[in-house]
Amino acid sequence: MGLFDGPLWWLPLGRAPEIRAEALAAELEGDAPPLLIDMRTQQEFEGGHVPGARRFTVAELKAALQTNTLGDEGRRCVALCLSAHRSLPAVRLLRRHGRVDAVHLRDGMRAWWKAGLATDKG
Repeated sequence: MGLFDGPLWWLPLGRAPEIRAEALAAELEGDAPPLLIDMRTQQEFEGGHVPGARRFTVAELKAALQTNTLGDEGRRCVALCLSAHRSLPAVRLLRRHGRVDAVHLRDGMRAWWKAGLATDKG
């Protein structure tokens, strides 16, 4: 068990499996698009998010996983935030609850915007 697998899972440090913005955009166009979990604040989310993303706080995500209400079982999960710090603990949490294919967006929304990819607002 690693340092971030125990009680320190929520720290925004360390590593987690990741996906690049361009690869995520391609997956979103495919037959089985991933479930997008945006860990930013409501204000950040409303300012621009990946189309189809659902916003969660850590507490909301944890509750959804504990009560099996996250939904979309069988879909790959991609956690994201502004710069990939809040998404790291989200991936750990998802994996602890059986979403073993969960990854995070490398460099977060900053990478998405830098790649010139589309966003939704509101």
